[in-house]
Amino acid sequence: MILKKIFFPMYDCSKAMARDFDNDGDLDIIAASLFGSYQENKKPTESIVYLMNNGNMDFSASYIPEVMHGNWLTMEVGDFNKDNLLDVVLGTYVFDVQELMKIIEVNGNAKIPQVLLLTQF
Repeated sequence: MILKKIFFPMYDCSKAMARDFDNDGDLDIIAASLFGSYQENKKPTESIVYLMNNGNMDFSASYIPEVMHGNWLTMEVGDFNKDNLLDVVLGTYVFDVQELMKIIEVNGNAKIPQVLLLTQF
């Protein structure tokens, strides 16, 4: 048996889950990152990534810029909204008030998702 290897660099990945999110018969991957301490120069590519399998283990990466300020600690997959499609729920972690203030300063407001539900991949 020959296994095809893939490598996708994602620092401090706290969890990755493989499921057929787009219902095309192959496994896709969603991964979330937990940073030990918040960084001002954090990029969307360092937060949550959806790797869509185009077939033959060839993946296309998608990112969600609006959620890059989260430190994503927990992630679960299921049909949470009962539409017969897989959803992903994520929870973030803010270490202390200083980290929260830094996020607000960089983000420009206090609207930071603590729990996030992703639907319709």
